[in-house]
Order: sequence, then structure tokens, then C-alpha cells
Amino acid sequence: MATTSLTNTNISDTYTGVLHAKGEPIPASGVQDVYDGFGNKSSLKIGRAGVEVRGTFSVDKLVVGEESQDHWYFEDESSVFYLRQKTGSTVNTALTFDTARKVTLAVQGTADKHLIDKKYVDDQLADQFSASTAQLAEKGYQKLPSGLIMQWGVSERTTARQEDEEITFPLAFPTACLNVVAIADRLTFKSGNLSLYLKGFTTTTATFVYDSDTANYESTAVRWQAYGY
Repeated sequence: MATTSLTNTNISDTYTGVLHAKGEPIPASGVQDVYDGFGNKSSLKIGRAGVEVRGTFSVDKLVVGEESQDHWYFEDESSVFYLRQKTGSTVNTALTFDTARKVTLAVQGTADKHLIDKKYVDDQLADQFSASTAQLAEKGYQKLPSGLIMQWGVSERTTARQEDEEITFPLAFPTACLNVVAIADRLTFKSGNLSLYLKGFTTTTATFVYDSDTANYESTAVRWQAYGY
């Protein structure tokens, strides 16, 4: 008869449920398979310095270190899994693994290899692309986290057929202007030739040569973009 107590029972009646390490002392180093009295191998391997488990290992709480001292531990509460640290009488949760398979980070990392969460990333991106880093207008700019600055604008022409067209950037490039491109905006096709050439640029301005062989294109917008850092 199965019983939880072996009191007042004979060894011959209960030996089959006794676990043993081949009937020998537990090894001082390494681990030894554990068997029952019938010789069936269990899922345990034990030694004086450790234990190994084959198959599923189920616990509600797993302590890493001495529970009576400061330690880390894993704990299961209503199918929510926690990684916690106990220091003295204070318990802090580091990670939470919820039933939706999502991980919540309690403290944001401060070093290169530390963990950070989605909110931290979103906040950093919001700072990098905030309103203070851009001027979103017909003539504007956008500063990127890398240091690259993109600028754009439009200049309306109403004067002679051939002359220099100088534009001023909305924001002076702090270090250098790398490239400037432009196009003449033909809103309506007309007869005659129209050309636009880049003459040069600085950190604050760019100059184009506007060339038309007809008065048809005296009123033409010049749309430009500039890149620098």
C-alpha cells in the first residue's frame, strides 16, 4: 500500500520506493544517477557538489545563491514570471515575463550593454526629431541624429533672362555644406530653352546661373536642396 510515512513498515515492503545512488555513497565530485528500488533510473543525478535534472523541472521559486543572504531569484505568480533581487529586506523586480510573452524592464540601462525598453527608445527618437531640430515650411531644414542637416527652399524669379541667382539657407551649416542641387520649376511648358547651373556654395549661401533665351521663363521658381553638417 502506498504511504507517505515508512514508520512501522518493513524494508522488504517499501524498498521499491527508496531512491539510491546504486547503493553507494553520493560521489564527492561529479554526479551519479539515482534509481528506485526496482532499478528504474529517475530524472535525477546527484552529487555532493550539485544536482542535475533531466526532463521538466517545475518550481514556483528558484533562488540563485543563499536565500538567507542577498540573492537573485525567479518567481512564478499566477503564470507571470519575475526575476527579482533581494537585498536585505528590500525586494526589487528586474524583469517581468507576462502571459502575452512580453518582457517588461523595471530599470532603464545606462551603459552600452544594458537593456532598454520601447518607451526609452521612443523618447530618445522624439528628442532627436523634436520640433527644435526642424523647420517644416516651404523653406526649411531637418537636423538628423548623425549630424547631417538637410535644407530646402524655393526662390521665385521675376527678373532678367540670364543672371546669378543667390539663395540663403534657412540655417547656416555649422561645419560644411557638402552638396547643393536645384531645378527650375516649369509649371507650364513654353517655347525656348531654360538652363540652371550651380556656380558655387558656402555654409550660408548657394549661387546658380539662371539662363533663358526667351522672356517666357523670366518668372520661374527655382527649387533647391542642400546637404551639410
